[in-house]
Order: sequence, then structure tokens, then C-alpha cells
Amino acid sequence: MKKLFALVLSLALVVAFAVPALATGWATLESAPVYKEIGIAVYGLEVTPNTSKVGELYAELKTPYPVVKGTKLHFLVELTVPYANLSDAVKELIKVKGLEVNIKTTNMENIDCTYYNDYDKNLKGTLTAADGVITDTFKDPAYAKETVVWAYRVTATAKSDKETKVVATAGFYNKWDNGKMEIYNAKGKLAYTVFQASNEFAVVNTDGDFVRFPVNSKGQIDTKGILVNDEWLITFGSQNKSEVDFWNITKNVWASADATTFKTVNAIYEDIFGFLGFKFAECDYMTAKHFTKFFGTIGEVSASYTWNAGMVVVNPATPNLPQTGDNASIVGFAMVVVAMVAAAVVTFKKVRA
Repeated sequence: MKKLFALVLSLALVVAFAVPALATGWATLESAPVYKEIGIAVYGLEVTPNTSKVGELYAELKTPYPVVKGTKLHFLVELTVPYANLSDAVKELIKVKGLEVNIKTTNMENIDCTYYNDYDKNLKGTLTAADGVITDTFKDPAYAKETVVWAYRVTATAKSDKETKVVATAGFYNKWDNGKMEIYNAKGKLAYTVFQASNEFAVVNTDGDFVRFPVNSKGQIDTKGILVNDEWLITFGSQNKSEVDFWNITKNVWASADATTFKTVNAIYEDIFGFLGFKFAECDYMTAKHFTKFFGTIGEVSASYTWNAGMVVVNPATPNLPQTGDNASIVGFAMVVVAMVAAAVVTFKKVRA
């Protein structure tokens, strides 16, 4: 009985510690919206064209077929951009960031992609997959009064007998560029800029005020060296009973000694820490991957298509053995039930003891 109680108590403690840990930390970029104004879809296609009609016509797969290594794959990604009906925010994002299309494949090789659109019949080209991902980014002011459907037709082969999948996304993203990430919000406006050096990060707002975070080689923040505008060292609150106070490293004075000064410096602290999503007491780690994860995606739409894994059945030599996976699964299930009953009996005896 004591052992059982100890086990339950241990699990309760684990949950108790896990909940506050998950509750703190980094914020997301507002809430990344789904841009329903932009449409994206993925269609599986037959690998053999229908020659009963003029031209090359591939029928849509009504049901995806199972694949094994070497199976031919064929699919179409369609991106619909109604430029004339887009919101001002999306138009601004297309202008400043560009609309990025990513076609991510799983268990595919020998990938070939041809793209075209229904607006400009002469615009055709090919794209190359890098690590199984096809990427295209464009800014199209020429189509501002039109609805354009972009098409990406892809052929490939399956690498193995595993599940094969394509996930297509179209959206707007903040990315690192030579140690600098400009973070735009969902309205297409620059909100913050982050700079990364070998041992520190600086987060700058649109007013030019910033907080500098020193980090070690593992990305752990040194809270004893966090500075506001390179002059105010952040410390835990003192005489003003607020969450934090600030020490001027050149004038050797507390910001809280003057109400106006404290209000100005604290506003910068609250702005930038509020953007990051944690407080001074919660500073832990800061890496480039953190900014990519929590502030990289501004918003996107997505669609996917999956081919199930194929299976080659080899009849065993002994006719008395099960011939299908169904029989094998029933036997396995029965063995699991037996094991569970045995475990329950042992536990019951220990509890009764």
C-alpha cells in the first residue's frame, strides 16, 4: 500500500512541477492567423495521362494508392491568390515579405517540379527540391487586379515502403539574415528587430530602445548582465517595491530614486519583456531557434495529401500459421490481455497485503 501511495504522490508532483513550467516562457507572435483569403490545395494525380482527350490530361486520384519503394507519385499543388479582394494587411505582407510557398515531402526522391499560372500562359519554369522541400517566394504587383491560380505539378518516387506525404503551406515568415531578424506583425508592420552576436542578443523596438541579453555558449541568459539601453542594469525590485529596479552603471544611481526616470526605463523593460513573453525572474535560455519558433511564422494556410504504406505479403511455409495480419493481431491482443490480467492480480495481492 505504501509503494502504491508513493507512486501516486510522485506522479502528482511531476504534474505539479510541469504545469508552471509550461505556463511560463516565450510568447507567440500575437496569434498567427490563418489567411483564408489565400487558398491552397493538394491533389493526388494518376501517373498515366488520359489519352482519350486532346493534350496531356491526368485524372485526379479519388483514393490514394498504397506505396512501396520505387512507386511513382504524382500530385498537384494549387495556390489561389485573389489579389483584388485581399485585405490591406495581406497586401502589405506580400509587398514587404513576399508570399512564400513551401511544398514539404516525406519519403520521396527523384522529385521534379514544374510551375505555371492561369494568368500568364507564358510563365512556366521548374523548381528544385532541397532536402525534400520545394520553395517559391514571390511579390506580384502586376497581378493586383486579378485572381491568379498558381500550379505546382510534382512527380517523384517513394524511397521506401513507408507512409508518403506532402504538406503544402503558403504564408509569411520572419527569418534570420546575417545575425539579424526583423519581426513583422500580422499587419505587415515592423514591430521589433533582433540582433545576435557570439555571446549576446539585443532586442530593439521601433523607438530605438533596446534590452541586451548576454548568453553563454549554451544559450543560457546571464541575468547579472541584462542591460536597458546599455546604461541601466536590471535587478530585482528594491525600495519602490516593484518587480524590478534599474541601476545606472555609469552614474551609480537607482532609477527608482526619481519617479519619472523609473517610469521611462520601466516602460522599455515592460515593452520588450512583454513582447518576449516572460519576466526578468523567468529568464532562462535565449537562442536563434527560440525566435524562429515563436516569432518566425506570421501566418499561413496549409493543405496535405497522404499515400498509405504498402505491404508485401509472403505466404509462410507452414500452412497452419496465420495467413493474414488480422489473425496475428488477435493473438497479440490476447497475449496483452493475459499480461494485463496477471499484472492486475499481482497488484491486487500487494494492495491487500
